[in-house]
Amino acid sequence: MLHVVRIFCLGLALLSSPFAHAEWPEKPIRLIHNGPPGSTADNIARLVADQLSTRLQQPVVVDSRPGASGTIAADAVARSAPDGYTLFLGTNSVFSVNPHLYKIRYDPFAFVPISQVVVAQNMLVVRPSLPIRNVSELIAYAKANPGKLTYGSSGTGSMMHLSGELFQRATGVSLLHVPYKGGHPARMDMLGGNLDLLFGDLGSIPLVQEGKLRALAVTGPVREQAMPDIPTMQEAGIKDYAVTGFYLLVAPQGTPDAVVMRISEAVGAMLQQQDVRQKIIDMGNQPADDATPAHLAAAIKADHAKWGKVIKEANITIK
Repeated sequence: MLHVVRIFCLGLALLSSPFAHAEWPEKPIRLIHNGPPGSTADNIARLVADQLSTRLQQPVVVDSRPGASGTIAADAVARSAPDGYTLFLGTNSVFSVNPHLYKIRYDPFAFVPISQVVVAQNMLVVRPSLPIRNVSELIAYAKANPGKLTYGSSGTGSMMHLSGELFQRATGVSLLHVPYKGGHPARMDMLGGNLDLLFGDLGSIPLVQEGKLRALAVTGPVREQAMPDIPTMQEAGIKDYAVTGFYLLVAPQGTPDAVVMRISEAVGAMLQQQDVRQKIIDMGNQPADDATPAHLAAAIKADHAKWGKVIKEANITIK
């Protein structure tokens, strides 16, 4: 009799399950990101949304939640129902940097990693009037002029800022950080001769090709396809240096495994399409390679520990 009761209760539980009456998804999906409209984050989110809409046969609505370095968007997703109908496309800094700088309400590890979509790296550039043509010459010049070379960033605690802090720790040089409200103003000031160097995004490539800036290295582990002659920082002799940004697709903690795998497979198929890959490259980024949710969870934790150490050693705070 007890066995019969257990079977009956199990049947009731299955009937009350959100997946009992229809296979997921049965309604539109919301994709939140932390960039303003027209930003790289927005463009990537819309590309992902378009592809998922086609593959999942449901509309995927892009929801822009800029502000507070991504904490607003991340918190909104963390508080959403774990039913697969709210997703978050965020950069690794939302999970690995923000917890060390802001009083956040979300747990950076309380998300379910789904897929890595895009990989991005920065490029170390200097103003052409400086007598510096490679990373070795930059280090020698900086050591001969401690604290005199300036480098700009898109703000305190940004990946551009942390790229410079990590460079100083890896080489023993002293640079003067100048934060701006965005990467574009920093780049414009550099073109005006008011900054010496920049760990900028790949939007600097056209300026390098025009001779307005001089590229010394890229910060990631592989050379950039658009500028294959520019070495990586490791190839330039900084063996322990690697800075890579990436856009992750995650869901609230508790999202069913079957839903996570369905979305992950859809993103994986999307990234195999040559036209999609080319669109990502045209945005100045690289399509991500396949990575399991477990691998991404480990990568987030490693990134969190790495930048926590840099932030603590450099005594970086947000005022």
